[in-house]
Amino acid sequence: PVSLNHSELCTTLEVKTPAKTSQPRARHRILCHVTNGKGRFSRTKLVHLRHLLHFENHTQHMIAIKAPLGDLAAVVVPPNGGTMPFSWPKDDSLPKQLQLCCDHAKSFSVELESWLRQSQWTSEFEVCEQDGTVRITEFWLKVPGEQNRLSYMVLRVEVTIDPQTFRGVVALREEEEHPYMIENHLYCKIGYRQVGSYAGLDRDNWQELKPRH
Repeated sequence: PVSLNHSELCTTLEVKTPAKTSQPRARHRILCHVTNGKGRFSRTKLVHLRHLLHFENHTQHMIAIKAPLGDLAAVVVPPNGGTMPFSWPKDDSLPKQLQLCCDHAKSFSVELESWLRQSQWTSEFEVCEQDGTVRITEFWLKVPGEQNRLSYMVLRVEVTIDPQTFRGVVALREEEEHPYMIENHLYCKIGYRQVGSYAGLDRDNWQELKPRH
C-alpha cells in the first residue's frame, strides 16, 4: 500500500517481477514518488515508480555488468549514451558488489552467456548505500584491452543522486588522463606491471621507469 494523503511523498517499495522460463522471480527495489496532478486531474495524486539505480554508459563501448555472487544474470548496457535500470540480487546477505566487462568490438557475441563467462572482468567495486540512499562517490577501474594485447583503458565511475527523482546514477566514463602517476626517486631503474593481468615472466610485460623519473 502507498499513502496518497501527502504530495511529494517518496517511499521505497520492493516488488517481484514474474518469473521467466527457467529463472526465479526477481525482487526489485523501486522509488515511489507521489505528486499532485495537473489540468482536469489537478485534485488527483499521481504516483511515479522509478528504479533506484540507473547506469549511464558514456564510453564508446558496450559494457556488461554482473554481480560476482548471487543469481544476478549478466546484463548489457546499451552503447554510448545509453541508460539502464538496475536491481540488486534478491539475497540481502550478499555484498552489493559488481564487475564490468567491456566489449571492444561494439557488439557482443551471439552466444552471449558463454562469451561473458570467458571474458575478462574488472575487479569488484561496490555501490555503497546509507539509510537506503546511494552515497555519492567517485573511483576508477582498469579495463583489460582487446585480447592478446597488453593495453588497458581506465574508466571513471561517478556515483551521484538525481535531485529530482532521488535515484542513484552510476555513470561510466572513459578517463582521458590517467588518474595515477608513478614516481621513481631511486638511483636505479625499476619495472612495474599490473598484478594478475599478464601470464609468465616475459620482460616485455613490464613497464620500465628510469632513475629519478
